[in-house]
Amino acid sequence: MKNTLLVILFSFGFIDLSYANKDVANSAIRCSALIYIEISRPEMSGLTAGEALMNRLYAYHMIDGTDIEMTNGQITAAQTEAITKLSQEYIKGTNLAKEYRDCIYWMTDIAKFIDISEYVSPENQTEEAEEMALFLSAPTETSVTIFKNPIETWEQQVDLGFAAWESGRGLQIKNLDKLNDEAPGVYVMHHEKRIQKIGKSSASLRRRLTNYRFFDRENLASPEVKGDKSSQKQRRAIERLALPGLSVLAFQVELSSVVIPSLGIDVKTASFDPHDLEKKLINLLKAEHPLEFGR
Repeated sequence: MKNTLLVILFSFGFIDLSYANKDVANSAIRCSALIYIEISRPEMSGLTAGEALMNRLYAYHMIDGTDIEMTNGQITAAQTEAITKLSQEYIKGTNLAKEYRDCIYWMTDIAKFIDISEYVSPENQTEEAEEMALFLSAPTETSVTIFKNPIETWEQQVDLGFAAWESGRGLQIKNLDKLNDEAPGVYVMHHEKRIQKIGKSSASLRRRLTNYRFFDRENLASPEVKGDKSSQKQRRAIERLALPGLSVLAFQVELSSVVIPSLGIDVKTASFDPHDLEKKLINLLKAEHPLEFGR
């Protein structure tokens, strides 16, 4: 019904698409990306509503009359691309302090204009056409010209945000150096309480996990090889789920030795069978959700 209404409004000119501006859309998604990086810090979680606000502004400014619907997946993909560009700029030494400061003040102006308390209210039943018109008439940059804090304060905030965000990217394998160099085991890769991959090592679990350091850090998957279905599946899952990183939980067996007197030899024994544990864990998860990264 909402989409039909939008088509009618576009067709008869009740919504003027001249207000949609791709430059504003680009600024909005970069602002959203900067906020996303900052909320990696627990103390900055209050900015979460601001991130959603800038995503919405981006979506409405991207509509061009031929594509009147933008999915959450498209918005997430655009934000992910913006995060990648910003991180590359940051690594190269670009000072993002002014952009982040202006982003926060701009987001605040928009929140006041739209009345964010009403916008996020469950009782808010605003039609999508009305909401679009509201967002397209919102400020396209901050109106503030005199700032309370010096630019160095904002530069510090950017540094703290990237430090927190970077710590959660890639494969997070804590205490890897404490694992036994010989013992086999099972590993579980997870993100935000959702398991993505279960695997085992019948030899050294430590060496297996160490080899994961050679994975493509940006994509959390094996280096792309033509015809490698496993790598392709992982990359599709990463893109679909917008995964920034994965934590790795390791279950390593305890090794001991038993002497067989009749043979006069020591036999190594393990506290559990990695193959059996891997199979049991996979069977337990099957009922909940598929393992996006395979096994």
